[in-house]
Amino acid sequence: MKKKAENYIINGKEFSLFMPQTEIIQIVSNLAERINYDYKDKSPTCILIMKGSVFFGADLMRLLTIDCRLESIRSSSYGNRMESSGKVNIQISDLNIKDKDILIVEDIVDSGRTLKALLVQLNALLPKSIQTVSFLSKPDKRKVNVDVKYIGKEIIPVFVIGYGLDYDEQGRHLPNLYAYV
Repeated sequence: MKKKAENYIINGKEFSLFMPQTEIIQIVSNLAERINYDYKDKSPTCILIMKGSVFFGADLMRLLTIDCRLESIRSSSYGNRMESSGKVNIQISDLNIKDKDILIVEDIVDSGRTLKALLVQLNALLPKSIQTVSFLSKPDKRKVNVDVKYIGKEIIPVFVIGYGLDYDEQGRHLPNLYAYV
């Protein structure tokens, strides 16, 4: 990965600044405020969808004032591409969520396939409730209908990296979001 002024080049593809860290911080703060209000009398289990939601999930959980537990699930559908492959790979291990309030913490909802597949698997474990919080959403890319209660920001259908999002496992560490030009 090479840096070129405010742009990043990964595998020959140039990404330009899309969202500064200050805006990211404000979005996460607003989401935490809503979740704290809605869950004030509950103790949800927050399930982070790895690897992409690690930064968002950590920042969000630090702002939560409610009592909550943390779990993680690994999923993937991109591989080394800039579009979802359509094949969803979800790894759920010994998750005990029966009769618990669940809050799925997702980095981005694009086609909706990953979230839909995840909801099917999690509902089979008989939770009390399931809601989703996503940092970003691309409604114009949706292929399946999924309900996301908490959306940080809806964006145009561009490929973004940074703040946990990657291209071929690169760029996750960037504090800002960058879009493919």
